[in-house]
Amino acid sequence: MYYKQILKIKSGPTSIPLLGNVLQLRNEPLKVIQNWAKEFGPIYSIRLGTEDTIVISDPKLVKELFSNINSAGRTINPITHYFGHGNGIVSNQGAAWDAQRTFTVRKLRDVGLLKSSNEGSLMEGAESLVKFFERQVGKSMQGTKLFNGPVINGLWRILSGENKFEIILFRTVNKASIIFFAPFLRHIAPKYFGWTAWTNVVDAVFELAREAVEKHSKQLDANNPRDFIDHYLIKIKETTDPTSSFYQQNGVISLEAVVGDLLAAGSETSSTSLSFATLYLLLNKEVQKKAQQELDLMVGSSRQVSLADKSSLPYTEAILLETLRLSSITPLGVPHRMVEDTMFHGYLLPKDVTIIAGLYTIHHDPKIWGEDVNEFRPEKGF
Repeated sequence: MYYKQILKIKSGPTSIPLLGNVLQLRNEPLKVIQNWAKEFGPIYSIRLGTEDTIVISDPKLVKELFSNINSAGRTINPITHYFGHGNGIVSNQGAAWDAQRTFTVRKLRDVGLLKSSNEGSLMEGAESLVKFFERQVGKSMQGTKLFNGPVINGLWRILSGENKFEIILFRTVNKASIIFFAPFLRHIAPKYFGWTAWTNVVDAVFELAREAVEKHSKQLDANNPRDFIDHYLIKIKETTDPTSSFYQQNGVISLEAVVGDLLAAGSETSSTSLSFATLYLLLNKEVQKKAQQELDLMVGSSRQVSLADKSSLPYTEAILLETLRLSSITPLGVPHRMVEDTMFHGYLLPKDVTIIAGLYTIHHDPKIWGEDVNEFRPEKGF
């Protein structure tokens, strides 16, 4: 490709028409990408489906580039676009994406864990989960979906003010992920490649979001907002700029998309992280013992742990950070798209090229984390 010649970036493995390097990623794709980084360096180019893509596997380079507004574009692919069809956060980009993300982050802080009532609700969910574990002593159980209920109930409380959520089985999209790289496959065999299952799940989530928004619209008291949806509806009423993504019906559509984004994306990542944390603690009894000692010393047994205790529980926090590193549940992050031609460390990154961060590779780099990089050791975070 023309830009590869300008960049002088090492081309990755030889690709084939239409599929690019996708077939080479069928088995253990994260290991494959990790090996490519060793062979081609921290910046190299591959072809995913029909798209030329640059992979960056150096933490400093990733942080620097993604802090540049020119890398804030999003790739348009069928999986992410089906979330809200260009609205909300996941499938949005540009000024609308920035406005939606900024408002959402700010309001989630206002109505989220910082409110004692919501923290209390989450702690009730945690207590119920502990009691469930106690009833399962001596029994075998499936651990991958243990936290889905408590996590999504807590999230739903913050979004809608309601305590109970009708749990949907969020299915993994392992098959559908190939469509991310080769979109045309959804037209050839949509059921086989997971497209049908994917759209069914997303449709169900967004239908619940629409019902919640409609209910809140009828009950809204602008002087007494109860939750995130209420705050967003007030923002819609206050918006007078017709070009804004918060304006009138566009705002309603965006709200439904944001709620759907948070339900579908936020709940799955949080519950999966908690499942990995549980697994790592089960496999590392000494780590479990140290965490319990810290909790006994700093919190005691007379009350529940609180978010206010965070600063006095460094080892417990290190366990969570080590869980995120070792599990790498979003191993390639969110693909970025360059919105302008940009010079970066001597390379020209052309407009519209896709940038992927090799987060799994970074999180498993022995040069950064030591030779025991594949071992669960919270002390790495100190």
